[in-house]
Amino acid sequence: MKEKKENNKNAGRWMFKITPANIALILLGTGINVGGMKLASFLGLPIWLDSVGTFLSSVLLGPVEGAISGALMNVVAQIFEPGQIWFCLVSITGGLTVGKFFPRDRKIDSFSVIATALFAGLVMTVVSTPLNMYFNQGFTGNEWGDALVKMLGNYINLKVICCVAGELLVNMPDKAVSIWITLLIVYIIRKLRNTDGNDRINNTDNSEENKKSGNVRESKTDAESPVKIAVDHDTAKTDIISGTSLKIITCLIITGAVLSTAAFGQKKTMAADLGSEYIPVMYGVDDGLISAEINAIAQTSDGYIWAGAYSGLYRYDGSGFEKINIDDRINNVTCLFEDNSSRLWIGTNDCGAACLDEESLEPLFYTVKEGLAADSVRSLCEDDAGNVYIGTTDSLCRVDKNGKVTSSAGYDDIECVYSLNNAGDGCISGVTADGIFFIMDDGSVVCSLKSDKDEYSFTSAACGENGEILVGTSSDKMVSLQSDKKGGLKVLDETGVEGLSYINCIRYSKAQRGYFVTASTGLAYVDPDHNATVLSQEDFSNSVSDVCEDYQGNIWFSSSSQGIMKLSPDPFTNVFKKSGIKEAVVNALLYDDGLLYACTDTGLIIDDENSNTSVENDLTERLAGVRIRH
Repeated sequence: MKEKKENNKNAGRWMFKITPANIALILLGTGINVGGMKLASFLGLPIWLDSVGTFLSSVLLGPVEGAISGALMNVVAQIFEPGQIWFCLVSITGGLTVGKFFPRDRKIDSFSVIATALFAGLVMTVVSTPLNMYFNQGFTGNEWGDALVKMLGNYINLKVICCVAGELLVNMPDKAVSIWITLLIVYIIRKLRNTDGNDRINNTDNSEENKKSGNVRESKTDAESPVKIAVDHDTAKTDIISGTSLKIITCLIITGAVLSTAAFGQKKTMAADLGSEYIPVMYGVDDGLISAEINAIAQTSDGYIWAGAYSGLYRYDGSGFEKINIDDRINNVTCLFEDNSSRLWIGTNDCGAACLDEESLEPLFYTVKEGLAADSVRSLCEDDAGNVYIGTTDSLCRVDKNGKVTSSAGYDDIECVYSLNNAGDGCISGVTADGIFFIMDDGSVVCSLKSDKDEYSFTSAACGENGEILVGTSSDKMVSLQSDKKGGLKVLDETGVEGLSYINCIRYSKAQRGYFVTASTGLAYVDPDHNATVLSQEDFSNSVSDVCEDYQGNIWFSSSSQGIMKLSPDPFTNVFKKSGIKEAVVNALLYDDGLLYACTDTGLIIDDENSNTSVENDLTERLAGVRIRH
């Protein structure tokens, strides 16, 4: 008989009872989920807070009701964020797991509660990881989790491992906090019911006499009450929020915060170091250039640096630039690109594109005569299949490996493409003169996007790792996008670089794991977390047109008004610049326990080596304005 009752109890747990009270609680749980999700996103918390309503429905009603509440949350979220509907699988899993394993029919102790929460977090991580790998290129969607994914990406090449780590970092504390909030809500409901004298659960059927006889009947009120579980166990009312639970939850949150802060700190430091560990070298008319008007710069696999200008084509020989007279038609050079066959492609303003053989330097021209849409070329790139795309002032054209030219004239919006990049997975991306960003696969446009803001339009783009696309604008802003591989583009965030305007070119650097940016008013480096370091020099900050990174780690920039600048790694580090300290004459130095004390004519400067920041204390205040010699 006891075994039969137990089986009936387990079977009943999986039955969905359609009552007004149950439906109301499911909808309430959905609302709590959506509200928690929006609150966590607004505050930038290291947790989701989108499972509290799911767990509440699972605890009070059962696993099926909890799964429904969680799935409805994703349906609502789909309205604000396309693609969320697929993650209803994660919410359903969480609701079923908590509804199944939560200790509803026995004493509620801290261990069982936390174990259920952590197991739910683990199961939901297993389900969400393949979804994030497919839809989000391995990112979690939470900035704390994504910071850990990016940090681990510097050391681990297996993307799925980084994704799982990021998911666990957010999911484990989130589910622990969610189950605690759930039980706190249950406890509050019970206290309110007891205070109002409306507790209809412990009725006369549960009298001491009936308990002794084992004849306990469940009234209709019991069956319909969504808070029955809240009053079943008096022994649980203090243990629900016991010190042990709080300690476990606090440890999980602190662990997540430390790991995420370390990830943020590492990225921020990388951005700051780049501006202090490179020295600039300028090249102008005294170094072989006929004029300082340079449009493009690139390196070929033989090590040569090439520069393109309206005055022709130049090559760097290790000490200076020399003009290379290959063909009279190679003048007015607008863009340069090396393909996977080590051939240099040269785009010109009036003679189409020339493909230069690596050994013979014999050019093969592609003009209107060969099928090009126009002879004025603005951009070049190659897809994974070896097709070279040529952006002309008319339509976008493609040259296949056999040299056949085709045009994408069927796409009226894709004209005058000023920026082209390999987007991976066989795709290319680009930006038109009208500010339309697009992704093309095998000659067909997969998706496109135009800025909906009046203050700027799109001007350039670059594809980084993990599917991120950084798009430059006509202002100081850059927009981070991600393709969902289903014809949609998701805007991740927007960042600005103070002092820059009209971004001409963005190049992703695998070595630096960040982006080099050129603009009409300067240049900058942007790290994976979009922390920016302005790299502009006093005599190199105008009309910066292009950038490339050579095999020795030097960064080359071209300007259509100031020639060429090379940033070379410096064996010495400018400590003051690294920490943002104003330069001063240093009379004496002392290093002690991670702090560098610099004695200057205007006081004492203390630099913290670990955080790359200046330290202000009573000693620096007392010595402010004092000349210190020793």
